[in-house]
Amino acid sequence: MPKLRAVVRNCPHAVLVMTECLLGRLACTGRDSDRGVMLLLQPCTTDRVPVACVQWVGPVRTESEAQTVCEWIAAGIWDPSTLPMTLRADVNLTKASRLN
Repeated sequence: MPKLRAVVRNCPHAVLVMTECLLGRLACTGRDSDRGVMLLLQPCTTDRVPVACVQWVGPVRTESEAQTVCEWIAAGIWDPSTLPMTLRADVNLTKASRLN
């Protein structure tokens, strides 16, 4: 989280919000102990008006993954296809749902 705080602090209209799991109690309590951190990013104007859908990133489990995400956020492009597969929440959440 310290790396994420630092990169968000340097974004002109960014806010870092930490919360409990947004996937629901059953989904979160059933995950493994090394579940990592999920990030939700929403591109906005400087007045904080959303201009695109929320993007889910993660889970971020290691320092290396955190560094990759911080560099991706700082670059400002926010194209999920440029993230490594291990950080693409759309792919990772789909994999988990197939196990049900």
